[in-house]
Amino acid sequence: IPPTLESIHMHTIGEQGEVLDKEVRYFKNKGPEYELHSNTWTVDASEVGLGLQMYDRMDGSWNKNGIYGYQVKVDNQVVFSWKADRFTFDETRYINAFWDYERQKSHGQKVYLMYKQSCNPFSYFDNHGTGVINISDGVARRIEIIVTDLHKNHSTVSFNLVGAHTVSTTQDLIACDTIFTNKAGKYTVKFEENAFYSPIDLKISSVTKKIDGKDYPAVSIGNTNISVNGYYSITCPIPKNELDQYTMVSWDSRGRLIHFGGDTINGQYVAKVDQLGTFALYKDQQPPKIELISFDKSMKSAWKFRIKDQLTADGHARGLSYHATLDGSWLRFRYDEKNDLLIFDDFNRISPNPKQFRLEVWDHNLNRSVLQRTL
Repeated sequence: IPPTLESIHMHTIGEQGEVLDKEVRYFKNKGPEYELHSNTWTVDASEVGLGLQMYDRMDGSWNKNGIYGYQVKVDNQVVFSWKADRFTFDETRYINAFWDYERQKSHGQKVYLMYKQSCNPFSYFDNHGTGVINISDGVARRIEIIVTDLHKNHSTVSFNLVGAHTVSTTQDLIACDTIFTNKAGKYTVKFEENAFYSPIDLKISSVTKKIDGKDYPAVSIGNTNISVNGYYSITCPIPKNELDQYTMVSWDSRGRLIHFGGDTINGQYVAKVDQLGTFALYKDQQPPKIELISFDKSMKSAWKFRIKDQLTADGHARGLSYHATLDGSWLRFRYDEKNDLLIFDDFNRISPNPKQFRLEVWDHNLNRSVLQRTL
């Protein structure tokens, strides 16, 4: 079964390598030789990069699998290519620039980028070029994209690409290969070199966020649809007598609090964060919850406890910790992270006639909860 192409994306590239605009088109037929509704695509740009939303299927399955490889040709010359023959897990983070991260976050679509962003260090692209297509002279280019699977089934799409005129910009951008520091209110934000995959227009401002009915000073950093390569730091002052009670929090897509932890250095709280959004230094005094699911005193069925916290750990933050004992001796529980369950059924390893069970659970800020039961 040849790969399935769903849509083609045109990214207008600016003078500094930034993405100025994005346009998407769909196909008038179902492959393997795909066609656009118009054979000529005219773009107000001097340079562009392409992307394809696509997937692959195999016989006997409806699963949508990843793509094995592709080539981009301009006037019959290969300008960009890739094959999934090998991959180092150390480069997993760079996948955020291998696909269109913004499109994936906003639409849930996997669009393979067929050009290399200026600060993307991903090392497994073939050495045919960056894939950025120059159309500044207004001459029509013949574009051909060939997508293949492991068994050499392939799908193609071809069209003419014409640049209407050169697009210039005077945006004040953050270069992706330099250190950048900005202060907003009580917060100082610092990005290291190559924190982004291409130059961006990043807005940082001081805001106020309400948590548990109380206003907290916060900092807004870009938006969550922009990918960050690694960690950057957010620093702010912290009360000297409450060093262990604070953590850096943000909000997920469902409005739930997530926290990133951090360290205290010379009266400053320093958090390492790997995503953009709105962040606030939050005083966490709420202990985790322990819910008893089952506790069979006859020890014929497993003991189960659900442990939850109002904050979800992310980045470098520690999750919940726990310690269980029976008559003072340590018990080895299994932790089902998917369901937040602690499970114990190793009853043949404990001494006869046990008396007192104790479970202690604590969070990143050392807020503790204890559950005890007498057998």
